Amino acid sequence: MKNESPEPNVFICGACNQRCVFCSAEGEDRRMSEREKLAVLRIPFETVSLEGGEPLLDPRLELMAAAARRAGSGNVMLFTNGLLLSKERLGSLLAAGVNGFNFNLPSHRAATHDALTGVKGRLPRKLALIKKTIELAPPGSVVLTFVVTAKNFREMPAYVRFVARELKGVFYVSFNFIKIKGRVKKDLSLVPRIAAAAASLRAALRAAREAGLRVITDGFPLCLLKGFELSSIDLQKALRASSLYSGEKAKGKPCGSCSLSSLCWGPREDYLRLRGPGEFRPLKKDPAAFLKSLAGPGPAARGRSGRGRR
Repeated sequence: MKNESPEPNVFICGACNQRCVFCSAEGEDRRMSEREKLAVLRIPFETVSLEGGEPLLDPRLELMAAAARRAGSGNVMLFTNGLLLSKERLGSLLAAGVNGFNFNLPSHRAATHDALTGVKGRLPRKLALIKKTIELAPPGSVVLTFVVTAKNFREMPAYVRFVARELKGVFYVSFNFIKIKGRVKKDLSLVPRIAAAAASLRAALRAAREAGLRVITDGFPLCLLKGFELSSIDLQKALRASSLYSGEKAKGKPCGSCSLSSLCWGPREDYLRLRGPGEFRPLKKDPAAFLKSLAGPGPAARGRSGRGRR
């Protein structure tokens, strides 16, 4: 019988081959001993997330994925920047049982991608390997994570159109507001005003709706998602009576009089501490009417889809 508790995160290694300016992991000790990794992998979970650093740096990655599948875990999700992926490595990962790939792709434009990831000239190869993964992996296996920063938030509408046109078969895109952790603490200019970022996000969500592309959002309260509330991973969790990762969010004074407060966890707590609650406005919608207006399910949250560790 599979364990239905929140899926575990197995941190394969701490090393990474990118220097993402928005990395939230710097300064954290995510190391796990081999015994700790195997203890988790031998439990049958609905989903196991293989993370880093960059998991592809570890040649034992396939052995760990296979251990999870042998134990009966249904989904083995790999979080990767994709730089070390090759057709041959992809084949070995699929053979080992990896059936989900979450790629860190913060821009479709080379200059922005290079500036954000700290590596130059790698975007064309990364895009080619994402396409190859879409081609060879099971349908619905590929997710793209876009960490929203001051350097890329204006690109979101064009990014959506690019993905819909050039990366057909992506299961969904996850737009995650930047975490004020790790390297970001050293450069707060990376943190955009969330209201300005949300305006660009809504334009991207309109483009995604027109293109038929699924999108999940994380870190944007419902008051900033007018007309696209169901994209919120937090709302999806609230509708399932799940409070997973709600501790990262917080509510400001305006939230106290919001009619949808019970369905919204607010912005990230670290953003509220940095910028205060001035950009948020209480909603006056009738909760029952609002819930009735939500047509159809949002994208399935699989493998911590709204998390975006990087």
